[in-house]
Amino acid sequence: MEFIKDMLVQYLIPITAVAFMIFVAVVLINRYVYEENKLRVEEIKMRASEFITNLLFVKSDEGYGQILDELKRELPFKKKFVKEILLDTLVHYQLNLKGGKKEMLNKIYEDLHLNKLSESYIKDSRWHQKSLGIYHFQVFNYTKGIELIRPYLYHSNEKLRSDAFVSFLSLTSENIEFLADYNKKIGLVDELKIVDLIQSKKFSLPSNIDKWILSSNESIVRIGLKLMGFYNHNQNAGEIIKLLNSPSRTIRYEAILAIKKLSISNAEDSLIDLYDREDKLNKLAILDALSEIGSAATVNFLDMLLHQNHFIDSDEKIKIVSSLNTIDSDYFIANFAEDKDIDLIRKHVANLTS
Repeated sequence: MEFIKDMLVQYLIPITAVAFMIFVAVVLINRYVYEENKLRVEEIKMRASEFITNLLFVKSDEGYGQILDELKRELPFKKKFVKEILLDTLVHYQLNLKGGKKEMLNKIYEDLHLNKLSESYIKDSRWHQKSLGIYHFQVFNYTKGIELIRPYLYHSNEKLRSDAFVSFLSLTSENIEFLADYNKKIGLVDELKIVDLIQSKKFSLPSNIDKWILSSNESIVRIGLKLMGFYNHNQNAGEIIKLLNSPSRTIRYEAILAIKKLSISNAEDSLIDLYDREDKLNKLAILDALSEIGSAATVNFLDMLLHQNHFIDSDEKIKIVSSLNTIDSDYFIANFAEDKDIDLIRKHVANLTS
């Protein structure tokens, strides 16, 4: 026992004490280094913002070049984290400024060769890094990088593929007829982005738009229907009406919207026949479309629905009254003069549209 006590006193306790002090010292040093680095990073962020602001508002090419040189001298520009700070700052400015300053930010992006950093992200093995680099090309309208994006239009990762698709359309000046044969799924949100891009960039209506709505890819069918409505293209009315029989609820919905937008009057009977088989959202869309193209057949149909009062959802009932009021506002006087509930809805609808 005495031997063990001596060992504890002479060796184990001192070693433990020393190890603990080393541990505390390492923790304190790491904390100090972390705080120093944090302060350094914050300082670089502030300086980066100052430099970019100065570059945006400089009056001469000579002054612009001087500020670029000063930036590269004062900041440890060759370090990747500094380039990342500059790139993040440029993205922030690009998303928050308007007008000619956006073009200036595109120039700064290239003049600082930050496109090389974006390229390195795209070539990274991680999909989220690839998406980030692709996003940079889109934000800074870097059309020179479009060929780096093209391979990812058919990537197996849906998020990466969708990001590439939106960026490609944002940057390309090619025609978009190739989409008729595109066989990959596109998210509903990205469909809206794509339609918005096509409209904002003022692409011509694809000459093969008829093939879009015959595609086996539901995304392309929905986009094609939206574009037909936007471009007022009613040469494929028959195919649009046939899509009311699609097994896809969302395709039927887009077809209903296109029928209203294009005033396809010979779809009236098909919409009336479809009504009872649809869910609430599509029913409301059908009622909207019928208010645009409806005839006496629609008036009779809506009259029948109103007389089935106990079967009707309240939103549906309001929409029926609205549609009937749009087609024949005098109809209520002759047929629902004594129905205070329906007359109240009619007056409410009339006030909303007046």
